[in-house]
Amino acid sequence: MKIFEFDGLNDLFSSLIKPNSRHLNCRYFALILVIVLAVFVGLVSFFSLYKKNPTASEIQNLDSMAIKAKNLSRLDPDSTLRISLQLLEASEKLNYEKGLGDSYRLLSITSARSRNYELAQEYLIKAQSIFQGLNHQSGLADVEISFGSLANSMDDTLAAINHFKKAMLLSSNI
Repeated sequence: MKIFEFDGLNDLFSSLIKPNSRHLNCRYFALILVIVLAVFVGLVSFFSLYKKNPTASEIQNLDSMAIKAKNLSRLDPDSTLRISLQLLEASEKLNYEKGLGDSYRLLSITSARSRNYELAQEYLIKAQSIFQGLNHQSGLADVEISFGSLANSMDDTLAAINHFKKAMLLSSNI
């Protein structure tokens, strides 16, 4: 019992492509073009997924931006927003997770100041997730303080107290 007839397939293939024909040359060219394109796409994908680690000076610059934005957060919300967005963009580009966490936390502060509590909470959840993944205790403590401040702004005193207690516990572990 034959499952597949190879002789018939070979005859069909041979009749479609005749040696030294223009058709054969076009097929070889198309095959080579497809292979080159596949290699190119593979290389581009590889290099776009590969992100370099930031240098020590880049980390220092990003951390300085976060500190500056934090210091301005009560005085100049517009500057805080601008710096936080710059920090977010640079941290994404350099694959600096702590900078991402800092920028999301800072963006939550500016969102809360403009009374957009839902957006502020979303940013804090992102920051919390990042700092948990990094096991960054001081970042988590800052996020809990921000959650507490947000809850206080929303007149939820009990939740605010609980977040401030968590922040104190995290700070004592540093």
